[in-house]
Amino acid sequence: MAVNSSARLIPITLGLVAAIGLAGTPAASAEGFMLYSTVGDETPPLTLARILFDPVRIEVIGDIQQQVTYGTLTSMAPLDSTHIVMTDRDNDALVTIDTTIPAAVSSVPLDQDYWVTHRGFDITPDGVYYGLLPGMELRTIDPDTGVTSLISAITGVGRVESIAVTLDRTVYACGHPDNGPSAYLYTIDVPTGVATMIAPLLDAYDVDGLTMAPDGFLYGSDSTTDGLGDDLYRINPSDGTVTVFPNLGINFHGLATAPYFACPADLNDDQTVDIDDVFAVLAYWGQSDVPADINEDGVVDIDDLFEVLAAWGPCP
Repeated sequence: MAVNSSARLIPITLGLVAAIGLAGTPAASAEGFMLYSTVGDETPPLTLARILFDPVRIEVIGDIQQQVTYGTLTSMAPLDSTHIVMTDRDNDALVTIDTTIPAAVSSVPLDQDYWVTHRGFDITPDGVYYGLLPGMELRTIDPDTGVTSLISAITGVGRVESIAVTLDRTVYACGHPDNGPSAYLYTIDVPTGVATMIAPLLDAYDVDGLTMAPDGFLYGSDSTTDGLGDDLYRINPSDGTVTVFPNLGINFHGLATAPYFACPADLNDDQTVDIDDVFAVLAYWGQSDVPADINEDGVVDIDDLFEVLAAWGPCP
């Protein structure tokens, strides 16, 4: 999907949550993290985007350049602050993406098939790669060679489509008791592979992207188009309670958390503080209760202009 070189913002107010009966549910916090995803269909060239909060909105970053060839990219996991790793279903490989370009910068073939369904992939915060390969076997993955090591065969669930693994090696999975949509939350015991259902995910349809965020919630995506766009789910891992951020207006695949640093002087959200932000301050000069009041002292004035000059350059 071709995109303009300028980032495009698709604002989604959290009032939509109330409109579907979730009034009073606290908004997701923007402190400290954001979510990466790919948008469009699953075939090249894929487009990288990030999901920000308060309000929930998607910022399109750009098409993922093919410094290495990739095929159908599905599951996604965070590697570090500027890289994510995705599974290439066509080539049974792990593809590392530099989010700052964005570009696919390396590809490592796996020694197992990565199935269309009965799958899952994640990287723990301390860098251990886990995958459901092929199908319903929990394996660790050597990121340099693609060689996998069997830990356990998964039992107690018929189908899994996404996993999230925490630092203490708790494995969360979205799946189904038989072979239906992945609308049930499980934990998987790593040594034995036994899956235990936590709860059905009410208001969620088919969670095929899953990640654990620093706020203690799981976030899931549903890439099944319904004519209105896709839903983002925030899932309480203890009881499976779902908060729906509905109809984001764009088809997206996979989720990965990443650090997010607020850049309040970047008034036009182009990730750079520059002359355009100076013009924004001047346009709102003397006004209150507007974003250009960067220091939040109640009025746009010379102090806000100084804030822009002090933050000049790329956002962190």
